[in-house]
This record gives sequence, C-alpha cells and structure tokens, in this order.
Amino acid sequence: MKGRLATLGFSLLALSLIACAPTRSKGSRDLALIRAAEKGETKEVYRLIEAGADVNARDPEGWTPYLAASSMGHLDAMRILRAFGAKTDAPELEPENIAHRYLSDTN
Repeated sequence: MKGRLATLGFSLLALSLIACAPTRSKGSRDLALIRAAEKGETKEVYRLIEAGADVNARDPEGWTPYLAASSMGHLDAMRILRAFGAKTDAPELEPENIAHRYLSDTN
C-alpha cells in the first residue's frame, strides 16, 4: 500500500512539474526548429514539430527548416520535415537580391 502511495505521489509531482514548466513561444519554437534542422538534430526536429513548430516557418533571413537542413545535407531531417508537410521549393528572392535574379535570368 505504501509503495502505491509513493508511486502516486511521484506521479502527481511529475505532472505538476510538467504543468508548471516554462513553454517556448511559437516564434522561438519555429526558430529552434530551423536551427535543429540546420544541425541535423532529427530527434529535436521531430519533438519541435510535435510541440507545434511550423515546418514552413522562416527566420529573419528567410531560411526555412527544410532549406536549412538541405543546405547542410541532413537528409534525415529533410525527410522528417517533408513527412510533416514542409514545402521544398526555394523561397522567393528578396528585392536586395536583384543581381542574383538578373544572373539567373540570363542562364
């Protein structure tokens, strides 16, 4: 009986700690997903997606999680992101990249 009460007590303590734990805001989860994808941290990528991070989010420079993973060759992270609906097309070029746009049009 005492063992069951102790188990119940520990369970309640764990649940209360989880409920009171600080949570990341949506924006910070999205940025964390981009960085985890860039590093190829597949477990963290999956965890962040399950926690509500946007697989098509963009950081201030326009990087998406899929683009970050692909730039570093992290195929497993890319597969996870695609499985959750990440867009795989290249993002639109910003106006400051007009020279790049001109060069790509002449090829």
